[in-house]
Amino acid sequence: MRGRLGLTGMLAAAIAGPAVGAPAIDVDRQDLSSALRLLARQSGAELLFASSLTAGKRSGQARGRMSVEAALDRLLEDTGLVARRTADGVYVLAPAPSATAPPASDAVTTVPEILVLGRRALNGDLQRLENGVQPYVVHTADEIALSQAGEIGSFLRDRVLADVAAVSPAQARPGAARSELDLLGLGPSQTLVLVDGRRLPRLPGLDGSFFRQPDINALPLSAIERIETIPASAGGIYGLGALGGVVNIVLRRDHDGGEVTAIGGLSSRGDAGQGRLEARLGFSPDGGRTQVSAGFSASTREPLRIIQRDFTTRYRAKSDARTTYEVLSAASDGRNVMSYTGQPLVTDAGVSLGSNVTTLPLRYAAGDFQRLALQGAGALSRGLGPDASSGDASLLNGARATAITASVRRALFGVETYLDILHLENEGEGLTSPNSRAYFVSAAAPTNPFQQDILVSVPFASYDQKNQERTLAQRLTAGAIIEAPLGWRVNIDASTGVGRVRVKQHQRQPQPDLNYSFVWGEEGLNRPVIDPFGDYDALQSVLDLYRSDSVKRIRQSNRFANLALRAAGPVIQLPAGPANLTIAADLRDERIGDVVETTTQGDQTSSTHTLIGARQKVASLYAEANAPIFRRDRAPPGLAGLELQASVRLDDSKAWAPALAMTSDPPLVRSRHEVWTWTAGARVFPARAVMLRFSAATGALAPTASELITSRLTIPGIFYADPSRPGDTVGSGRPFVYMFGSSPALKPERAESVSVGMVVQPPGSNLRASLDYTRVLKRDGFHGLHGELSMGYLLANPQLGRVSRAPLTAADIARGYTVGRVLEIDGRAMNSAKLETQLVSGELRHGFAAAGGRLDLRGSVVWQPSFRRKLLPGEAWTALTGDYQAPLEWRGYGGATWRRGSWTLAASAQFDGAFRTPTGYGEIRTVPAQVYFDLAGAWRTGASEVRLGVRNLFDKSPSIFENGVGDYNTYADPRRRRFELALSRRF
Repeated sequence: MRGRLGLTGMLAAAIAGPAVGAPAIDVDRQDLSSALRLLARQSGAELLFASSLTAGKRSGQARGRMSVEAALDRLLEDTGLVARRTADGVYVLAPAPSATAPPASDAVTTVPEILVLGRRALNGDLQRLENGVQPYVVHTADEIALSQAGEIGSFLRDRVLADVAAVSPAQARPGAARSELDLLGLGPSQTLVLVDGRRLPRLPGLDGSFFRQPDINALPLSAIERIETIPASAGGIYGLGALGGVVNIVLRRDHDGGEVTAIGGLSSRGDAGQGRLEARLGFSPDGGRTQVSAGFSASTREPLRIIQRDFTTRYRAKSDARTTYEVLSAASDGRNVMSYTGQPLVTDAGVSLGSNVTTLPLRYAAGDFQRLALQGAGALSRGLGPDASSGDASLLNGARATAITASVRRALFGVETYLDILHLENEGEGLTSPNSRAYFVSAAAPTNPFQQDILVSVPFASYDQKNQERTLAQRLTAGAIIEAPLGWRVNIDASTGVGRVRVKQHQRQPQPDLNYSFVWGEEGLNRPVIDPFGDYDALQSVLDLYRSDSVKRIRQSNRFANLALRAAGPVIQLPAGPANLTIAADLRDERIGDVVETTTQGDQTSSTHTLIGARQKVASLYAEANAPIFRRDRAPPGLAGLELQASVRLDDSKAWAPALAMTSDPPLVRSRHEVWTWTAGARVFPARAVMLRFSAATGALAPTASELITSRLTIPGIFYADPSRPGDTVGSGRPFVYMFGSSPALKPERAESVSVGMVVQPPGSNLRASLDYTRVLKRDGFHGLHGELSMGYLLANPQLGRVSRAPLTAADIARGYTVGRVLEIDGRAMNSAKLETQLVSGELRHGFAAAGGRLDLRGSVVWQPSFRRKLLPGEAWTALTGDYQAPLEWRGYGGATWRRGSWTLAASAQFDGAFRTPTGYGEIRTVPAQVYFDLAGAWRTGASEVRLGVRNLFDKSPSIFENGVGDYNTYADPRRRRFELALSRRF
């Protein structure tokens, strides 16, 4: 019999004073439903019960400090009811079993979060479980706190083993510090990132890419309750963008009282310092009807320069594959000289060096020039120089981040209203030098001590360019949860926000007369002569006078709005419990503004708008059902505990963008795509301790505004053979049009995934082992063609229909041609790319008593045995497994945590497998696997806690090889061993 569900609950206090061991309960005998609601308000327990069970029943009495379980036992005394706790922490009321009945089943596994009245978590999704139908991976607040990760992006790179990003933006991009996740290697745009089950405003790309993954690195780790990750297509649940998987970060809203935490860290070399201050506050001003929580975090991380680690120095000492000119282009720890003609260098004194290259120290006495030039002949200095073209360049960008979270939740007359604010601001900073350090000096220049024209390279210490990139993600969410008939609840949810990127470049460029002074050894415009062989300090002072300073600022914003209507409740009573249905309608609108550039030089400021804004609007309908078909103790053979899950989603995507790039005031072009995606799965318990699960799903990514912009060139002629007209060239006689870039004709990218898994978890045991296999096939991927390669390919493959020709003329026929001349070649992107990958993931967890406390063990491993792709029609698959262009074939993590009273000790190991990479000589080498060990400990005394940790305990160095990003294996942390100390106080 279906009864109206009266559902209530509040999370238990996570922060208690030193004398509080259990909640204070004061519930008199009364109507059972009212008593349960009062218990939920006083204790924070989450309760799920049917009104038909409690109708007409009186409660017992519960007074004093006691556990939730003890309070429930007293209130339910003589009612014929019992409470049992589900896997996601909800207490479910059910009839008490008879003396001869088998033990109750744990059929209720997944409860839609909006069904729990008063739950402080504002997760808009269902709570996803590791033992669910799909192979979710869940990381808890305790695990995050002991990880010593500096920011959430670092934690996910280490612990979410399916996140295959080989290099973070802070390691590779000037001034960047943002997060970027890439599940399974399908690309960041194919990984959907959510906070509390809701989308954040995406970041503008500044370069025409428009929509990029939101930056979550400013999120304080202590504000996170759990992280749910599904490394498989999940478009049927989450919508567009979930091809490679989804990461949902659920924030904590369970603050009762306050907490302040100060964290500081430093490498064992005394550099790369970092600090973070976090504060949280939660309270109820009216006995539980209103819940208020707020949090603040500010963090900073010092930048790390290439010269502060020996990676590049060791690589160059071992195998420097740079050409002579490449060495000259960057500053070194000496003054490098090369004969411009290639002939041996001869000094003005007539002394031949016997080589066309030599090197001199940065500082030397003028009388020592000839001796030092002879001494350095035949070699170039390859050490790191003191500017950002070399040793001062950033190895790891610095970062500053600020986060503000706040929420208010109010329960009144069966309606819960809420307001949630999320403000994330993250700024990176790094040094680069875009200019070459090699300058030509004429043999006639009085500053040239050689008889030949030369190229000379010296450091430009004051020409370093500071790059800063600031990202902003703001989201304001307001909504209400309303009780509806038949146990249903309705959630109305509206969000607005902005995603913004600001780039600031402190540009230091040479004045035009700098080159003149180098070449001829003469004065510039009211500036002294540059003598590259003179006193080093005087040289740097003179170079300062030739420097032109300016500040360039670039900004772009994405305005975001989302309106959602959700409803959830039971639809039918099945043998194992009610089947729950969640339905939703969603409307999301994102508008990209112009790229605004301003340049300030002295007191002059100029401003330009370089791109017209774009827009994407997505309307969605979604339904998900969870049905526990059979109880584990009462089922046909082979169907024990059978549970089914299915979801379907329709996304109607509309995008607008400028029709043509590189034109002024272009018209807007629009595309529209209706995309259906689905998810289906089941789990069953063939044995008491064994669960089998199977799921299949699809995902899709509709073309965004950045996939609509086309570039068009009229080419007067090109000497490129036309294979369909032997002896003729493309464009001969008349110009033709070449189209490139993206195309409004692109279709959505699509993916299908299949997952099969097994979980072993003996009843009453803390042992859990899982093994899952997932295969993802992505098709219709966007692939752009480039330049002459695209022309040749398209001309050689006329069946693609990408070449437009003029009608066949009489002159063509006379020359034996069967087709006319080329009028247009369409080299725009096409839906031709395919990618297939397979993932095997395993996890083992166990907990038991040890050494007077409790020891919890956890180990995870992923094996990606297949990763292959093909980009063009008719092309064969290219296997990339084990290649630097693909995810690592093997990754693993293992950890042990021991707790006894107020003490906690944790040790962990991170494993990243080997991969192949080309060397500078075109050869292939294998970069060996690496293992890093971490150690952490915590001591709690009363309301205070102290945590101390060491990352990379044994100070292991990453593998060294040329990669253009610091010459080290970027899966590693370039800071090497570092220490972290955290002090926390609750009040």
